[in-house]
Amino acid sequence: MELDRDRARPAIEFTTQTKDVSVLGLDCDIWVSPFENEERPYISMRYGMKALLSRNVFYALAESLVQVETEKGTGMGIISAGKSYLLMQDE
Repeated sequence: MELDRDRARPAIEFTTQTKDVSVLGLDCDIWVSPFENEERPYISMRYGMKALLSRNVFYALAESLVQVETEKGTGMGIISAGKSYLLMQDE
């Protein structure tokens, strides 16, 4: 994961193990889904596939959380390429 500040709007880039690069907000989206009693972060990939973020990447994202407001509600999330993603909704 890398923050690209050279764009008109700062964006987060993800690089897969096969060296594919996806820009959050442009090429892919992020969401959190339940799996066996825990929440897991995923990003969308090509051809409808999804990728599970590794723990260290998710922890790096967690350090960048800000207050966001989306159609799903308000809470803590990230903003990339001008798009807001709600990861932890306020109760």
